[in-house]
Amino acid sequence: MEDVVALPEIDGFDLNGAVARLRGKQDRVVLLLNSLYTNNKDARIKLEEFTAANDLDGAKRLVHQIKGSAASLGAEALSAQAAQLEITFQAAEIADIDTQLSLLQQRLDELEKCVELINQSDVGSVKRMCQLLHDIEKHLHYDLAKSLSLVEELKLNFSHSQNADVVDLVERQLIDFRLDDLRTTIRSFISKHD
Repeated sequence: MEDVVALPEIDGFDLNGAVARLRGKQDRVVLLLNSLYTNNKDARIKLEEFTAANDLDGAKRLVHQIKGSAASLGAEALSAQAAQLEITFQAAEIADIDTQLSLLQQRLDELEKCVELINQSDVGSVKRMCQLLHDIEKHLHYDLAKSLSLVEELKLNFSHSQNADVVDLVERQLIDFRLDDLRTTIRSFISKHD
């Protein structure tokens, strides 16, 4: 049975609920939260532009998309603020829109901090380790020196982690030139943490 690394507890976010909705795929939650932030970090600017152009339908579509994505990924406060904005745009009562847009920006800033915390957590570390292992395997066929260099990076970053045994095994298998065993080790680790 694999060790599950818990996502950090962050106010305004139900990350465990998001993981449950995505059938335990923590890496998927991390990826989607990153995407949610990246795709919507300038939402306030877009909403101001929609409002200035009196394109309330465009504004409603954007906040509706944010509301749904945020709710699915456990960003509860962001989803709630987007829902409030959706009601405002539906009612076409945009006189006090600046206050609501400021609150939306606060929630987006909280999402950015959440993403940073996750990426710095053990979950983010496992994701980085999987990427390094993938790169090691990718270079095995045509650039053994690069694979050795990547193993050194793996050792530097993860030899004192909970996955130190995997790091040691990868290094031994590469040094002993047991490439089939190494591929199996890498694929097994990645599949457990994907």
